[in-house]
Amino acid sequence: MFNPIGKKLGKRYVCNVIDKLCSILRHRNKPKIDKTLKKILILFLFILCLNSIKASPQAPDILIIGKDTVAIFSLPLNELDSTRQKLFFESLNKYKDEPESFSFNLWRGYQGIWRLEDGKFFLVGLKDNPYSSEILSATFKEKYNNGVVFADWFSSSLVIKKGALLRWDGIFGRTYTKEEILKFKKGRLFKRKDIDNYIDIKNFISEYTTRT
Repeated sequence: MFNPIGKKLGKRYVCNVIDKLCSILRHRNKPKIDKTLKKILILFLFILCLNSIKASPQAPDILIIGKDTVAIFSLPLNELDSTRQKLFFESLNKYKDEPESFSFNLWRGYQGIWRLEDGKFFLVGLKDNPYSSEILSATFKEKYNNGVVFADWFSSSLVIKKGALLRWDGIFGRTYTKEEILKFKKGRLFKRKDIDNYIDIKNFISEYTTRT
């Protein structure tokens, strides 16, 4: 997480880099660096930093099934309608101790905790967020009941790791050799399926399969 001191050091570092670039250009008999060029250099460095943030590996949401706790590299809150999603992020930004804090591996600003119980999919909290209940209450209103929200908006699939990592996009998306697919319709589980994404061919060349 960033803090004010870290931000000051970061700004000082950027300024030092810019000054060094300007010094190099001056010593090469270039014209004096004006304010416009300095702004361009700042923008360039900012874009480099932004790209490095976006390329950081991202923390998953968490799913509780019985006594097991597993990582899910899906974001069920992204399936909310635009109005509810806007309300969620407004509430997330409202309830903060440190408005300017930021985590490289959690650019979305939250880590959802979910539970599958009796075939129903529930949102039970936001990990390490002391205002989790306030945020969920402000977002879901009367749907926030007994500390949980029934995810009736979710009609998609979740993937649970069962084997070794097969593919990774470097940020969020992952494919494993063996997976369990959970399929939901309006928050209710209607299908569970185990799949094998790695098949050995007789000539010792292996191939990938796709999820269905």
